[in-house]
Amino acid sequence: MVNQGGEPFDYDATLTPYLEKINDACDHPDVRVILVKGNTRSGKTVSAESMILRDATYGPVKNVLWFMQDDDSLNDYIDERGEEMLTIHPEVDEKIDWTDRKNGRKRKMVGRALWLWRAATQRALRAKAAPIIVADEIDAYIKKVRDAIMTLITSRQEEFGTAAKAYLCSHPDAGPDGGIDLALKDALVHLWFVRCPHCGGASSPAAEVEEWGGHRLYWNLPSMMGLAEEMDRVDFLNHVAAHVELECPHEGCGASFPPSERLPLMNSGRWLQRHQVWNEDGTVTGEDLVQPWMGFVIHAFMAPFVKLPETARDWAAAMLSYQNTGQDTHLREVVVKKLGETPSASKPEEQMENAKVVAARLTSNYDMRKVPAGVKFLTAFVDIQGDRFEVRVIGWDLARQSWLIDAFQIKNWPADEAHGAFDNIDPGNRVGDFDVLLKSVINAHYPLASNEERVSAGLEPLFMPIAKTVLNSAGQPGAQHNARLFASKAYGSYGIPMYKLMLMIGAATAKGELYGKPKQITHDEQGRPLHVPVYERAVNVHDLKRLITLRMKIETPGPGRIHFPSNISPRYFQELTAEHMVNGKWVQRYARNETFDGFVACEVARETLGADNREIDWSNPPVWAKPKPRGQGEEAVLSPRETALDRLLKLNSGV
Repeated sequence: MVNQGGEPFDYDATLTPYLEKINDACDHPDVRVILVKGNTRSGKTVSAESMILRDATYGPVKNVLWFMQDDDSLNDYIDERGEEMLTIHPEVDEKIDWTDRKNGRKRKMVGRALWLWRAATQRALRAKAAPIIVADEIDAYIKKVRDAIMTLITSRQEEFGTAAKAYLCSHPDAGPDGGIDLALKDALVHLWFVRCPHCGGASSPAAEVEEWGGHRLYWNLPSMMGLAEEMDRVDFLNHVAAHVELECPHEGCGASFPPSERLPLMNSGRWLQRHQVWNEDGTVTGEDLVQPWMGFVIHAFMAPFVKLPETARDWAAAMLSYQNTGQDTHLREVVVKKLGETPSASKPEEQMENAKVVAARLTSNYDMRKVPAGVKFLTAFVDIQGDRFEVRVIGWDLARQSWLIDAFQIKNWPADEAHGAFDNIDPGNRVGDFDVLLKSVINAHYPLASNEERVSAGLEPLFMPIAKTVLNSAGQPGAQHNARLFASKAYGSYGIPMYKLMLMIGAATAKGELYGKPKQITHDEQGRPLHVPVYERAVNVHDLKRLITLRMKIETPGPGRIHFPSNISPRYFQELTAEHMVNGKWVQRYARNETFDGFVACEVARETLGADNREIDWSNPPVWAKPKPRGQGEEAVLSPRETALDRLLKLNSGV
């Protein structure tokens, strides 16, 4: 082997244990095609080199065709390691007549076998045949060659029967539907799994593991990106390099692995096929199959030549550029070359748009805190934070079209006899603070935008109730416990119907049911029975965010379109676009994302209300959607919210 400095060194299997099974596939008589996807300097080409050197050393020596994307790449490869590889192995070197003028840079007679290095043109692939064909970096080939690469190669090997081997490897530049990824779809794919020494759970760094329904071992960079707003750029990038860690993805574990622990963890792993399960006792359930096409996915986290802090810094810098410009060229290079991951920003939900673009598309002609024409019912989301409740109110029609009606925070109790004015909200520590939500959100009503016309026509103004409030019962310490206690009290002592208040958390994996299933909670965290049992849904936040992101792109009013009022701060468009998906992971662009979370939670509220049930007669709306005159019905009508100054003036005037 040749290192990055161009110096030869002996291959050491302990440095790259993941290459052993790839080497075995190259040796196996029943394997015809070996496919390897991976990052730069991961060793994906080494197994192809080992295969042809083995034949040259121990025989029989076979003809070899080695393809790369162009002549420049071939020259670079030959200069860096190609000829050195031949000369440092005496058994191979002695089979080459170096004085023969026909043995040029890209042509060698090795014994009686002809080895050729060629650019991957259609002409070259059709004109030459050999029992051993290596196609290196196939995703960089011109498209008409890349798309037909397997047909071109296997058709040139038919005459060699069982002696034929094809080895293809590449970074995944071409995306999920081309190049190495396309070829892997026809292969028996292997992913590298490791077992967490803390919880015993198995996970893989390969993104493909999520398609298998498994757990992905990832780094903590997405959670750090929110700090970029608060720090100098260079300081932030240095912070990322200093604090990058891999994180165990198993629920309840929370183990993290700094760069010093990465390789010991990775080197303890093993390859698994999709049908196999790695049991906690170390055994594997499921036969280790061998098929004619064998595929392997290498990730940068596995590679000993990768420096995790530097790679993390590069990824964060590329992500910042992507966030600032919307251009993903730099990010794709880092993702593809340095991590070995498939770029997937071609998906609509991954095509990032800035807040101004989204604002121009979604702004509609209606006012904040009024219910515009078309809205059939209202839902609300309450996010429990350390010192406040963040509230978003969203209206819906029956075709999933939505309108942001209100957005506010509750940081203090209003001035009244039960609570002193300006008492700070502390939801994680005081369950009684949740009571402020009763009048402010759960029992609130909003005026119809048509009330002026109604009054002019001699009709009473109408106010629409909030049909369902979703309470995010996770996040802050103590929040889930107190949210459950409050919900139990609301259903029992306060008489709130269960349909009006729902507890929600995000599911631990991205493969759960979209809207989750209600789980009954009968006891609090101390094991004491709740006065009234409550239900909590663990929803698939991962896919719900994809759904809302796609709705943001709908231009024309109609099914699924999102509307924002004309008199709203630009901040809320930033919150709506605060997260975006990069290679299957949601990454935070801005620190504040409550409006995005609000649309996700209110989508769950909309679905669980069953508003589009055909049995509902909307000429006479259900009680949870029917607008009422002021003072009618069992709930209070929302009055304009008081500012802190309003409450201070009331307090000082004795009101």
